[in-house]
Amino acid sequence: MKVSRSAFFAWRHAQANRTERMLDDRELGDLVVKIHEQSFGTYGPGG
Repeated sequence: MKVSRSAFFAWRHAQANRTERMLDDRELGDLVVKIHEQSFGTYGPGG
């Protein structure tokens, strides 16, 4: 996979310095997965 050096370092910096929004998005994603599992796949696309 080819990635520019600047893109790699920008990504690495973002991973090390997570914003409030990034943390909220992660928490929301975890909640969506939990609801999907509890509904036995009723909500959302199947995997």
